[in-house]
Amino acid sequence: MNTWRKTVAALAAGATIGIAGFGTAVATAQEPDEGTGGALSTQEQSDLVVMREEERLARDLYQQFAQKWGAQIFERISASEQRHYDAVGALLGRYGVSDPSAGLTTATYAEPQLQSAYDGWLARGLTSVEEAYAVGAELEAADIAELSTAIEVSDEDAIDRLYGKLRTGSEHHLQAFRAALTGEEPAGGHGQGQGHGQGPQHSE
Repeated sequence: MNTWRKTVAALAAGATIGIAGFGTAVATAQEPDEGTGGALSTQEQSDLVVMREEERLARDLYQQFAQKWGAQIFERISASEQRHYDAVGALLGRYGVSDPSAGLTTATYAEPQLQSAYDGWLARGLTSVEEAYAVGAELEAADIAELSTAIEVSDEDAIDRLYGKLRTGSEHHLQAFRAALTGEEPAGGHGQGQGHGQGPQHSE
């Protein structure tokens, strides 16, 4: 969790001044067209950039874990992260903030510390399904904290509404991963040939 929070902080700070290769004018909002949102503060812009990449990172990790372990919890939550990623992307377009993930392939990140965080979490999660659950729990807990902070500093209703929904989704994901770690929620066929159940459907 500490690694992720340091990464998020570094990403937000870098977005404020613009990171070479990390999208085009990442935290510089264009003049909004008619029908788009109003101008955002630099912090609001950088928070959107962070949330976009965090949702992508979570999606990419969970897809890898689903392929490795066959645990349906990762399949469900990776689909949820894709929806979150798309929703943040819509706000980037609405407010004229450049997309930090534009032109990047899956599991590839322009910010070196973000790439390092992904690589480290992936390596851990591929050692055992339990470690994969633990990685998911760490990531979701950090995401909840970052979303809570972002809501406090945002004055935009549309952003606050989305962050609130994302936080609720992350809270459900965190509960699911913690339950999986304690054996309370069956993960569904993670390579041990067991006929596990589906568990609760977390689709936020």
